[in-house]
Amino acid sequence: MKRLILTVFVFLSLIFPAVTANSDQIVSINLSTIVSSSDVAFRGKCESKEEKIIYPEKYPNGLGIAHYVFLVEDVLIKGDLKVGDHFAFDQINETRESARAKGIPYVGTVRYEVEKVYTVFLSKPSSIGLRFPPGADQSVFNVITDASGKTTVVNTKSNKGLFNALPVQSVKVLKSVNIDERNPPSGPINYDDFKTIVEGMQ
Repeated sequence: MKRLILTVFVFLSLIFPAVTANSDQIVSINLSTIVSSSDVAFRGKCESKEEKIIYPEKYPNGLGIAHYVFLVEDVLIKGDLKVGDHFAFDQINETRESARAKGIPYVGTVRYEVEKVYTVFLSKPSSIGLRFPPGADQSVFNVITDASGKTTVVNTKSNKGLFNALPVQSVKVLKSVNIDERNPPSGPINYDDFKTIVEGMQ
């Protein structure tokens, strides 16, 4: 049953990337699922955000979106990105109240702050050109660099559940960076280790 629920969630998030709702309504997914559900993944600085409204046929009252531009600092998986690219994408940008008023079936969004650095996983564009992080904010990681230059990544869930129920190949990758899948850590993860894990899950 859990596998069926997860499959339905991922499918919906790809065809209409507004499936965020409240965080307690989001199906918890592991890193392997995030990787396999993503079209691109990169570390980058959010350079700009432009809010606008589009009018797809299904939503004649308009759909609020945010147009983001990121400066790519590192590429983790897939896509045609390279370091130094300015990568632009659109995401849903509705509040719960505005979505309900417009009859939009899924509410919420993931937002990025200009000038902040993130590691972001994104789906393929939907039928109306929007991308979305699989698992919502579970696949958006703040990039933190301390005074010593050590860089870590952490999502809003403090990385909880990222390493649960992984396939055998992914477990082997964890062992290569000295993470015990039987007692997986939560909290910030060393960026280089995280990148190694992601690359090994492809």
